[in-house]
Amino acid sequence: MQWTSVGEELVGYVVDGARVVRADSLTGFAGYVRRARVVTALPGNGWTVSYRMDDGCVEKREVVAWLVYDDGTVVGHDADEDGLVYPSCEAVNFSHLAKV
Repeated sequence: MQWTSVGEELVGYVVDGARVVRADSLTGFAGYVRRARVVTALPGNGWTVSYRMDDGCVEKREVVAWLVYDDGTVVGHDADEDGLVYPSCEAVNFSHLAKV
């Protein structure tokens, strides 16, 4: 994200090369929400995440990485059976994290 000298937020937009325009001048611009940025990743180190399935069973997966964000939060991530990685605690059926 870039800012003008008076603190207005800008968004990159490409027209005839790279140029920067005010975010609120773009049609359909609804607002800006700052998301924390990942600053490092740490290994899962034996942690598991458990999910409560619809049939009442518990599914356990290994935490593959802990992502550390610039706002100080640390979030465990696990991979599904297709190898796609997700933040563990954001799933609707999240149950708990545990150290094995």
